Amino acid sequence: MNFDPYWQKPLLKISQIEIANSNYDFALYALKLAEKIGGKTNSLASGKAQYFSYRYQLADARDEATSILQTDPNQFDILVALGIVELKAGNHQEALDFFTQALAIEPNYAKAYVFMAVAHLHANEIEQAIIQLERAIKLDDKDPLPHVVASQIFSSQLNTGRAIFHARQAINENNRMKLVGVN
Repeated sequence: MNFDPYWQKPLLKISQIEIANSNYDFALYALKLAEKIGGKTNSLASGKAQYFSYRYQLADARDEATSILQTDPNQFDILVALGIVELKAGNHQEALDFFTQALAIEPNYAKAYVFMAVAHLHANEIEQAIIQLERAIKLDDKDPLPHVVASQIFSSQLNTGRAIFHARQAINENNRMKLVGVN
């Protein structure tokens, strides 16, 4: 049976949804079917990298993501994904390197600054973490995640005023997102 290679895209989207819902078996099934239909593509490698990262199969996630960068080294989202893999592996300096590379390509990607802040936290560089979170908030003031991380940092530093401020900001942004149907 011949399939249109564009049929791979809906299967990849389904796998992302299933990964987000922690339905890993079905996500893997969708990825295998996508590969059968469309062959090996960068989109498939990206989906597999995401799957492996969520399953903490970090070496496999690294391999899939690296294969994408070999054909297209300017994929900032894959560089961020590799940074997250390195964070999960406990390699904060390697993570920082990937986030820095991603931000050199796309300096307005707020989430990369949030993940960079987490890497700085792992390196016990609290001030740098706060600077990166401030950058993320400046770029996307509607995202609750930088406020959540900032609240946790300030709480651990016993700075209750700033911890509460950022916790309230996170709650407000999360509630706003629910109202407009983003979550």
